Amino acid sequence: MGHPPHFLSGSDYFHLLLDKQMRQRGLPGNISRIHLQLAQSANLQSIAAQLRANATLTQVYRLRIHQQLFRIPQWIEADSPLTSAVVLHPKQLSPEAFEREVMQAIVPEREQLVRIDLAQTTDGAHHAVVAMHHVLFDHKGMQLFLSALAQTNDAESPTSFFAPSATPSTWTDLAQAFRATLFAFRSGGWKLASLIHRNTPLNSPAHYLTIPLTEAETTHADTLAMQCGGASGRSAFYLAALLLAVRHVFAQRNEFPSYYWVPVPHDMRKKGANGHLVGNALSFFYFKVFDHQLTSIADAVAAIQQQMMQQVRQKQPWKLEALLRVFRRVPLPLMEAMMHLSSGGKVSTFAFSDLGEQRHTIRHFCGAEVLQIAHIPPVPCPPGLSVVLARQNGHLHLILGSLPQVLTSEEVALLHKHFKSLVLRDLNSK
Repeated sequence: MGHPPHFLSGSDYFHLLLDKQMRQRGLPGNISRIHLQLAQSANLQSIAAQLRANATLTQVYRLRIHQQLFRIPQWIEADSPLTSAVVLHPKQLSPEAFEREVMQAIVPEREQLVRIDLAQTTDGAHHAVVAMHHVLFDHKGMQLFLSALAQTNDAESPTSFFAPSATPSTWTDLAQAFRATLFAFRSGGWKLASLIHRNTPLNSPAHYLTIPLTEAETTHADTLAMQCGGASGRSAFYLAALLLAVRHVFAQRNEFPSYYWVPVPHDMRKKGANGHLVGNALSFFYFKVFDHQLTSIADAVAAIQQQMMQQVRQKQPWKLEALLRVFRRVPLPLMEAMMHLSSGGKVSTFAFSDLGEQRHTIRHFCGAEVLQIAHIPPVPCPPGLSVVLARQNGHLHLILGSLPQVLTSEEVALLHKHFKSLVLRDLNSK
């Protein structure tokens, strides 16, 4: 056993709940994937051999979750696994087969929490797809894991394998959890804008659309963000643009919700250090934006930033972090029922995550040149729409993940068009 048992964090347990909900609805689970397109000179057999000998991958692959009723779940290490986390596809795959067999591959919820597919497609492209259960890693952990897999000299290294255990007293956590619960009921509500009914049957996988901005377009949009009041946080501007674009989709449906409710993950890691590998260190800000605040992008930015400052002053993310720690002793079905009380089971209007600047880009993976990297987020339903915002080398891009039962292809195109028109409009326009 390489490490003694270690408690799951509160946000780990929350991601375990999301996984349970997604699998119950026929979705692949709460799985994040990082898709690396490799140069045609890549030797997939050599990469597979290097990965199978990778100590970090072996250690992560052995991790299991041990649960006992009304006890905090723990990480444990299984004995040497009989199978491998690495799947080397011996034959070329058609684009349809690649989408089905690789991008939608099942990662078992109990036997393993990570899977790596190596495949060549009929167009000659070489691919490595790293699929990770979100209960294992937050975004920083995913970056550290990918860096450990890449086996390059400039790889980032974590300072510890597991996240440090939180040490507040039980009574402190209970008091903070009570305050977080009151906030959730005040902030949420059952009338939030929802793109899908929670009982709608799901029979198709999520579709993904990448919206890239050139360096010039990114500079233009950032300048517009400052003009609209987003100087202290450009993320508010892009969230506001998304809200206006989603509102436009609702209007096309002849629906006019009174307010929109969006959770935004907040990284709770200490700034300036790589920190741990395994374990989510996340909490959330929640933004409730009313329809009358979406008459202009500047009004929407002001509403979002005002709520953010208020939640920072009231330490809401830290209170929610305590609530999630308390929930670790609650069975998942009961936790699900309790968390749905504040939103009537609608959860949110959409999921939004700003990953910020990707500072350590992987340029080589096990000796192969990396041509392109894409982060493929999970798409829980509800809400059925996940949006990831990231920056790399001065370029901004969004990834929209949606289910066909939530947004039609025409609505996705409309969302795309309206978002770009908002963030790239004339700087002098009102």
